[in-house]
Amino acid sequence: MRVLITLDGSEISESAAVAVSQWAKDIKPEVLLLMVLHPDDIKQTSRGGYHYEVTPKGTMSGQLLAVADQNPPPAESRTQAIDRARSETSEYLASVARTYFPGVQTENIVDLEEDVPDAVTRTAERQGADLVAMGTHGRTGLGQVMLGSVAEAVVRHATVPVLLVGPATREQLQSDRAS
Repeated sequence: MRVLITLDGSEISESAAVAVSQWAKDIKPEVLLLMVLHPDDIKQTSRGGYHYEVTPKGTMSGQLLAVADQNPPPAESRTQAIDRARSETSEYLASVARTYFPGVQTENIVDLEEDVPDAVTRTAERQGADLVAMGTHGRTGLGQVMLGSVAEAVVRHATVPVLLVGPATREQLQSDRAS
């Protein structure tokens, strides 16, 4: 059995890992941990303290002024920023695997995609997942309409069962583990 767990770095998304980890100890499925990065969320780091000298138009003295650049040049290229984000995400997924799935075969997948629900459903199909598990905020009504719902879109388009784990479930599972 192959289980695809989607993560976004939040406690809410990790609730799916918590839920699946309970029965993964017995069933020993192959666990695929997926995090989809939206390209717009990846920012290039900039060099700090970059100054240059200018002579502003209209000055009478012609004296050079040290002016901080409002848009300093990036310290890394776009490709480097994407590579850094992928590396940081892979480290995060590895820590989730160590925390929740010791002794269980895991695979970490980092995808760069604008359409997150589509990336999740395509990955599930491509990887032959038997189940998709994901945490959800559990919003309904206006909150869901205004913010959208990745979980809802995945449920509507997935060709395999989708397990949605809400915040109350995470709290219950954690208290059960502590007992």
